[in-house]
Amino acid sequence: MKNFTFDIKKYAILLPLLFTISIFQSQTILGFYDFETGQQGWTSNAGSSDAFLANTNWSYAGNQSFNLRDDSGDNSSMFSPMFSLASYDKVDLKFFFSAQSIEPNEHFFVEYRHHPSASWQTVARYVSGNINSKNADFEFSTSKIFYSKTATIFKTNFTFPSSATAQFRIRCDASDNNDNIFIDNITITGTTYKIPTKGPGGITNHLDLWLKADKLNGATFGTNNTNVSKWVDNAKGHDAEVVVAGQEPIYRNNATRNFNFNPTVEFENDNNTSGSDMTYLRTRDEMKGTGGFNSNDIFLVLMPDPTITSNMIPLDTFTSTDPLGDTFSEDVTGFGYGGYTARFQNERLTYCIGTTNGPNNGFGHASITSTTDLNQISIVNFRHTSSNDGMHLLFNGNIIGTHTSDPSDFDSVNGGRYFLGRSQYWDGSFD
Repeated sequence: MKNFTFDIKKYAILLPLLFTISIFQSQTILGFYDFETGQQGWTSNAGSSDAFLANTNWSYAGNQSFNLRDDSGDNSSMFSPMFSLASYDKVDLKFFFSAQSIEPNEHFFVEYRHHPSASWQTVARYVSGNINSKNADFEFSTSKIFYSKTATIFKTNFTFPSSATAQFRIRCDASDNNDNIFIDNITITGTTYKIPTKGPGGITNHLDLWLKADKLNGATFGTNNTNVSKWVDNAKGHDAEVVVAGQEPIYRNNATRNFNFNPTVEFENDNNTSGSDMTYLRTRDEMKGTGGFNSNDIFLVLMPDPTITSNMIPLDTFTSTDPLGDTFSEDVTGFGYGGYTARFQNERLTYCIGTTNGPNNGFGHASITSTTDLNQISIVNFRHTSSNDGMHLLFNGNIIGTHTSDPSDFDSVNGGRYFLGRSQYWDGSFD
């Protein structure tokens, strides 16, 4: 995937070819907790037998992890240290876990409060389901399967205090003491939004996301054939990152791979072997960001390698999630190539919102013509109609979107999380 993004007017413009590390540091790691030297500032209720530090091979890394079980409220919870968050616009809590015998439809939560006297607010709910379930965040299992999740809060939706009174808790809501969640390797990161002074075409107002592939550090070109573990956002600071090592696309700066003499970021996935994946740990070429997807206006410069046909297994390219949907659903908000959604027949390039159960169910806008060669260096642009009730699809400046599904279901996505090379439910497929 040779992608770059710039966002205009709350537009998420992805320049899939642009890979950049910003000149300004917008992220601060507030804490990393692997529990190998103890609880490291996390606590549980005194005497609780449902939340405790465990030495177990169910830990993601090392030997120690926090063990949560049962549904006894605070007694089934682990509590973070307290933080001052006033200087941040977004805070991410990334963690790894395994789940032992958590029955389908049982769940656990990440919650937040800005002060000890405040009520807990739900940030994320993670639901157990059957094997390969399309309605769950993780599988019911009696054997070890590791997952990684990231829960995100924004200053626009939660109170970020100036004093060190903000706190997270992770709470189990299972049915008995044989149901265990093992929490490990927690990273809490604060992001302070940057104010860009440069933007694509000179546009900086409402620039939500700008991923540039020409420079690795915001000032100089990178080294050819370098792994890209972080693709820094030149707009607000919604960086794209891999979840684990082995998922990195490759930075290319050579005559064979460059676009118009510009470097690219190359994603190499076999769409025919892509599968359902809610662990986010498979070693496919894929990245994610926890904010910045804005549907108003999205530009991408890219070229897919496989010949694009209407019946091919889709290439999930730049995707997000339905702001009104569940975390676990088979959500294909965003766009991709090939048979991207069941909403249409003979589609080749499509933008969708949310889930579907068949033809004309759920909003989508697609090109189903076969006259456009999609296997060329291209500028793809999805943008809202002037009345903000639908989408246009342009390819190298020409409107090619021909069909719309379920127009009444149209909705805008502002500040959503995003994925590069995969979708929420399916692992890396873009090549």
